[in-house]
Amino acid sequence: MQPGRTLRIEAERHGIKVSALCPGVIRTPILTGGEYGRINQPGVSREDFLKSWEQMRPMAPDKFAERVVRAVLRNEAIIVVPAWWKAWWYLERLSPALTLRLSKVLLKRAREMGSGSA
Repeated sequence: MQPGRTLRIEAERHGIKVSALCPGVIRTPILTGGEYGRINQPGVSREDFLKSWEQMRPMAPDKFAERVVRAVLRNEAIIVVPAWWKAWWYLERLSPALTLRLSKVLLKRAREMGSGSA
């Protein structure tokens, strides 16, 4: 059983509700730059980097927060936001090895796009 679900079951007897949040790509400073952002990579322009992340369809933080709060109020056990990331979440549960390989391929493509190499 997944850790979030186990904690949910254990905490229930104490009146505590637990939800596990599985966020997709959110348009925050860590994505778009800022002090701790990912754009500061040698040889990668800001435009190329953001273009590679846009393929992941990042969600605006305010929409993300709104959807997460609604899910928490509904007492959902597992919260996957944005909703389209659920496909990846389900695939991960069915075949972790497959999603690991796919993740490596996608990361390699993103790095190639960001560096301008083919």
